[in-house]
Amino acid sequence: MSFKSLSEAVKNILATPKSPDNVCPVCRSERTTDNRTVVRDKIANLAIDFPRWFEFFYRGDEALAFDYLTRGKHGWACDACLSSGAALLADYHKQDFCDWPPYLAYTDETLNCRTCQSEFIFTKEEQLYWYETLCFLVQSRAVNCERCRNDIRAEKKTYTEAQKQAQLLKASLDLTDIEQVSTLISLYDQTGSHKKVKYYTGILMKLKKNSQNRHNDNE
Repeated sequence: MSFKSLSEAVKNILATPKSPDNVCPVCRSERTTDNRTVVRDKIANLAIDFPRWFEFFYRGDEALAFDYLTRGKHGWACDACLSSGAALLADYHKQDFCDWPPYLAYTDETLNCRTCQSEFIFTKEEQLYWYETLCFLVQSRAVNCERCRNDIRAEKKTYTEAQKQAQLLKASLDLTDIEQVSTLISLYDQTGSHKKVKYYTGILMKLKKNSQNRHNDNE
């Protein structure tokens, strides 16, 4: 995406502090020039490494960028918290950012799960993995707690496996075999293929009816 194509609205968002908070997001100590030396150096390097990006969003002004990027709850931490491990130093070279600022540091973040509505911690370690290993966009956030995420993964795995087994069974399906047709219906039910469930259920009902008729004729 061309920097010039970004709207002024996006540019204004980037130039707006994420929060009126004027404290470190971890220890809550008031931010000063002296307790932000690590992130100050990060910002100076950012200006050197991505000059066009820096010029576009912060007019090449390191003091302006320093002020904006060390406000709010996310994206930075004071020197003491970075030194103690309460926050993790970020590497913007590994992050996917363009129309949003990169992280300077990662801190634990409290979020609400979209699925179960409970609070959960999006840990600094998870964030580092998300943004620097998986290379998710820096503006993305976890929307579900770990339990719900695991449940969703399990559902997807069940769906994928059922879909695979259904395809294998259908390739050699005997439409006169009640057990095979029943198994295929069960697999399609797991994948949510309602039309196919309805279609093969009709076949199964006919098979069972014919089987019952043969049984009655033999009595």
